[in-house]
Amino acid sequence: MSSTITVSENAFISDLNVFIDLTHTYMGDLDIFLEHNGTQVQLFNQDGYNGDNLTGVLFDDEANIAIDSWSPPFGPGTFQTDSSPDSGESRLLSDFNGMNLSGDWQLLIVDNYRGDAGQLNTFRIEGNAHSVQNNANSVPEPATATILFFGLAGLAGSGFRRKKK
Repeated sequence: MSSTITVSENAFISDLNVFIDLTHTYMGDLDIFLEHNGTQVQLFNQDGYNGDNLTGVLFDDEANIAIDSWSPPFGPGTFQTDSSPDSGESRLLSDFNGMNLSGDWQLLIVDNYRGDAGQLNTFRIEGNAHSVQNNANSVPEPATATILFFGLAGLAGSGFRRKKK
């Protein structure tokens, strides 16, 4: 399943974090990705074996521990993304730094096995961005615009089912 946030603010990202709250009965089935403007970061890579749920988890490059170093249930808490992403995938949210915030942000959740279902309860992006100046002769101000709580909350009924790999 996927969920998309569309942001209209014209600003350059300096720090990005991702908040996710989802219910699923076998976290070891799931891969979770964030995509924006052709850049994709793997947040979660089939961690937790038969543990349940990702409850109130903030993914942040500056966190002290990677999500795959923790045992389920995951959260509430702040974690780095998975330290062992799939081959060719990035694990760094800082890959989005310097990009324009505006546009679509897609959270993709892949359930690699059949047999149970889950539900995305909340997804949002947070962090800091510097406003883009429209006047080519102006000097950008050092103040940052906070991008807290761009997201979707209460996605009741947007469940997802397992897909065979």
